[in-house]
Amino acid sequence: MDDSQARILVEQINRLAERLESRFTALEDALRHQQALDAERHTALREVLAGLHALLADHEARLREASAGVQQFKTIAGLAGGGSALASLAALIRSFWGH
Repeated sequence: MDDSQARILVEQINRLAERLESRFTALEDALRHQQALDAERHTALREVLAGLHALLADHEARLREASAGVQQFKTIAGLAGGGSALASLAALIRSFWGH
């Protein structure tokens, strides 16, 4: 191998090293960009999740309130029905004894 062939080989190796360095730099830039996008997505998903938790808590509270209202209505309706039955029984007894 003479001197000119050695210089050509050195230049080719240097160009290869530059190209590899350029590719590594591009890959590192792409990785940093992807990490930034992932961080933004992660933040957005956390905000959505927090909103869903708040919505769930609101729905649970509304269901509890509605359930309590239904229970109160059933109690009042039962008492009213029982009072009506008692009044009917009293009217039957009066009519039976003739008062």
